[in-house]
Amino acid sequence: SLRYGTIPIVRQTGGLADSVQQINPSEATGTGVLFRDYNQDGLRWAIRTALSLYSDKGLWRKIIQNAMAMDFSWERQGAHYVTLFRQIGKTS
Repeated sequence: SLRYGTIPIVRQTGGLADSVQQINPSEATGTGVLFRDYNQDGLRWAIRTALSLYSDKGLWRKIIQNAMAMDFSWERQGAHYVTLFRQIGKTS
């Protein structure tokens, strides 16, 4: 969703916690809304937070730009692995 500028609402777990950054409205940073509690209240909080953020059109456009600037492509990730493996090979 980040690539296409659709701001995610996700539970803070696993890979989602690594790839989606909580929106900070005062700094116009972040890429989505994360919630911890796996229950109705947690999801309700996240949806209400997203709707509140969405009402600030300038902020929302900035968050969309933040999201679309993220790069989780195989090319980038593969380069990280190559670098890591080379470093491991030098220390062995």
